Amino acid sequence: MKKTSILASVTIVVLLLAYFAQVYFMSEASQKAYEKLVAYKHPYYTILDSNITKGLFNSKAEFLVKINGNNILDSTDENEQSYEVIRFLKTLENIDGINLVLNTKNNVFAKNNIEILLANPSYDEKSKGDLASIKYPVSAYFDLSLSAQIKGDLTLKLADMDVKMGKESLLSQNTYLVLKDFSSNELKFGALELNSDKFIAGSKRDKIDIQKLNYVENFKQAINIAQHHDAYVLGKGFFESKGVFSLEKLSFQGVDINKLTLETQIEKNNEESFNMPFKFSIAEIANAGMNVKNVKFDLNTNNISSKWFNTISSSQSSGEFYFDLFASTSPKIELNDFSITINDANVSAKAQASFTKDATKANASVISDKKLGEIHLMFALLGFDSMFVQKDGKYVLDFIYDDSDKNNITAKLNENNISQAFKNIPYGFNNEVKSETDIFEDENLRERESEINILGDENLSDEEGIFDGEVKNPNSTN
Repeated sequence: MKKTSILASVTIVVLLLAYFAQVYFMSEASQKAYEKLVAYKHPYYTILDSNITKGLFNSKAEFLVKINGNNILDSTDENEQSYEVIRFLKTLENIDGINLVLNTKNNVFAKNNIEILLANPSYDEKSKGDLASIKYPVSAYFDLSLSAQIKGDLTLKLADMDVKMGKESLLSQNTYLVLKDFSSNELKFGALELNSDKFIAGSKRDKIDIQKLNYVENFKQAINIAQHHDAYVLGKGFFESKGVFSLEKLSFQGVDINKLTLETQIEKNNEESFNMPFKFSIAEIANAGMNVKNVKFDLNTNNISSKWFNTISSSQSSGEFYFDLFASTSPKIELNDFSITINDANVSAKAQASFTKDATKANASVISDKKLGEIHLMFALLGFDSMFVQKDGKYVLDFIYDDSDKNNITAKLNENNISQAFKNIPYGFNNEVKSETDIFEDENLRERESEINILGDENLSDEEGIFDGEVKNPNSTN
């Protein structure tokens, strides 16, 4: 019995010693990491002042960091320097310094044992209703190992806030970015996640309202931030990955998009080409001048030229399409499914196209419950009705194109040569409507012109320069 008690006592003592040993080593690791940060010379930033407080269970460091915006500009390709980037970096250059606070839990077993806080230099506890009342607008959380390396998930969090700045407002709830499987030693991460329960920004007229946003992207190989900055951040390349984006609601300029889901994937075939499947769905789009529901889109793009993609995404691209380069890998595009309900009418489509340097082949089929002009006035004005033929109670459009034989190119719309088919397309609802004048003199059309909501948002007042959807004569003095 005594042996058991002695063994238990020894075990407890050993565990306590081990615990305090790791606390001590974590404290030393924190001190080492802070001192290394202060001593490190980087052209993009300078630490002007520092105050490090070492404790047994917690350590704290405060820094005043100067961002060297001009150095960043000097090291960046002039073609990448947009007006917005230059303006932002010049603003950073003119700021005396950014206050950073680092809090460390000296416990290797603690989750998120490092906290970084971006301190607001104009913080005022008495201030109400503006950003000065937010002491730490941005924070970061991650795990620090005994080797003074960051390993695991790095979380960047925007403080919960509801502030007003003149006519502008900003509301944020549970908004954060996570770099998963992050390693400070190699500056790598394997996945990222962006989340926001609620984010509202802007004025009454230009407000954007986001509810329940979540985005997760997993990479086949870890992204090295230093090596892959140009490719990932500047969009000069791509990485094999799978991504899912979703949001409960997005509102802007009087349009509400409900329950949006987006799925993307990039997979390499070889060094020359890649595939990129793409899907999205929307439950409803409201206040858009029409009632839109059940939007589904499923697209496969296969054998896309990597060289072509990098060329058109480069800032030096002149906007040309570079068809020969695009067709060099014999790409194929397949619209597996597109379906939408507009004003209670169902419209669906399928299409596919293949390209080589010598030939292009394409076909498409669209089916609608009603004439498009009956669904919305805009389609009638564009002459879409006469592009469809009636089959089995539906309105159908079939398109075929094949230029394999340059001496006998096939281009058909509903089995008619396309040149003849377009000659038969009138402008408006029927053959009697020949011009814009006829359209706006047509009594039936005038009764329906309110369907087109192009002059403004009825939710905005005249004080903001909006007509509330009413058509007004520009020559009127009223």
